[in-house]
Amino acid sequence: MTQNSTRTKRGNRIFKKNPSSKGWTFMKQVNGRRYYFPLGVILSDAKTLADEIDAYAYLNPIADVVKKFRPNGLSVGNDICQNATIGDVAKRYRLLAPSECGVEPSTIKTYLLVLNRVIREATGKDPERFYVSDFTPSLISEFKRRRLEEVTDFDKRISIKRTINSYMKQIQGIFSKRALKLYKDFDVSAVVETLKDFDPYDKIGVKYKLPSYDLIARTHKLLESYDSCKDQYIALSLALHFGLRRKEILNAKRNWFTKVKSQFKIAVFTDETFRVKAGEDGYAFGSSVIAEKILTMSDGFEYLITGGERHALDPVLKDLRRIGWDRVKPLHECRKLYGSYWASKEGLYFAQKTLRHATPLTTNDYYADLIDQEEIMELWSA
Repeated sequence: MTQNSTRTKRGNRIFKKNPSSKGWTFMKQVNGRRYYFPLGVILSDAKTLADEIDAYAYLNPIADVVKKFRPNGLSVGNDICQNATIGDVAKRYRLLAPSECGVEPSTIKTYLLVLNRVIREATGKDPERFYVSDFTPSLISEFKRRRLEEVTDFDKRISIKRTINSYMKQIQGIFSKRALKLYKDFDVSAVVETLKDFDPYDKIGVKYKLPSYDLIARTHKLLESYDSCKDQYIALSLALHFGLRRKEILNAKRNWFTKVKSQFKIAVFTDETFRVKAGEDGYAFGSSVIAEKILTMSDGFEYLITGGERHALDPVLKDLRRIGWDRVKPLHECRKLYGSYWASKEGLYFAQKTLRHATPLTTNDYYADLIDQEEIMELWSA
């Protein structure tokens, strides 16, 4: 059995942060704050170094101890904020990441929302006032436990594990090597070490499965209820009947539409004002009845969604959750329904083409469950 914790000759505890960690760590607590020191992978050397750190800390200020024994660029000096909070980090990341790291504001917002959610769910505390040094492996373990407790359905557990992996990856973006230069005056070593040692769930391969017929039917009913709500109707139509992504919906223009026989196709291509995700340009096909109604409701404006701001989609997201969608991105689930419709009607490769995926594997794994109920297929027969 692998040893994850042991004592030195002086009685200091050294440990591995999780079972997959190779290196040993020593934690020193001073004035309520924790300081972590990497010790290397050789146990005997790790024990010796831990005792040396402890002895040095007995005679010297913690700032000097960190400067001497933690050579990772995250040292603590007189001008370093040892008690930095997540609120401090969030403010700095929000302000400087766009210019210093080239991160999109929408990505920054998502990353910070995820970080706050993990802390709030794991601790019940206000993330703004939560100390960075308290972001430890035990916090992540508690978040995992709370997310998974009492969930017995196998597919649901797999979905939650994928979400946890995704959340940790997004938080790692806030504390990536490129972003650390933003926090030179903060001691963020605890969270950096915790994220470095995070052991993601494996063997959680994705295979998309359709939701219930009732939920699909309620989604189409919701679209019908938007007859007098222009932006909501257009947004949900573009996702459910043309498979567009959120940014594509917000940037969609009238001149993207072209009629081809009994169908319409939407040209989704990068231009001077909009860039398609991962360069996946192409055409999305859909119902001519829906397309003509979209163009009529847009009332001659170039952009189909007025304003084009992200919050324009909030009413649709709220309604989708109200009728039963419990996924993080309910509007994107409508794109998956659209993919399953075309995969069942015309085959996987047509679905790949109209979803504009680089490979059919993406379509097959994430977007294309077989629809074998005629009543579901008929929901798209507008």
